Amino acid sequence: MRAHCCKNNKMNHIVINPNFVFSTFGRFLIRMNTTIVCPQCAHEFQPTDAIRDELQKELRSQMVEWQRKKDDEYRRKESEHQKQLQQKDEEARALLAEERRKISEQLTQQIKQQVEGD
Repeated sequence: MRAHCCKNNKMNHIVINPNFVFSTFGRFLIRMNTTIVCPQCAHEFQPTDAIRDELQKELRSQMVEWQRKKDDEYRRKESEHQKQLQQKDEEARALLAEERRKISEQLTQQIKQQVEGD
């Protein structure tokens, strides 16, 4: 595990006092009543800050990835819907043009019959 040292604010490998019982939280190892010692400056601090920072980073990256996937999915579905709407619009225009053509032919035939009949 890596954590921020409170004093020098650099990323360092941490040393955990091994004299306490482990319990697990997700993929992190937590010990009750332990301290973390910075190997560079020997500053001791509680693991809650380090674990919180690690969890926040991991959750934030998971949230960003989830949001990116949802945005991609939304854009893909929106694109599909637009294609479907365009296709239906083209079909409707084709049907309308065909109906206009038929009506025009019928009217032309009726006019021819009326003119020939007179």
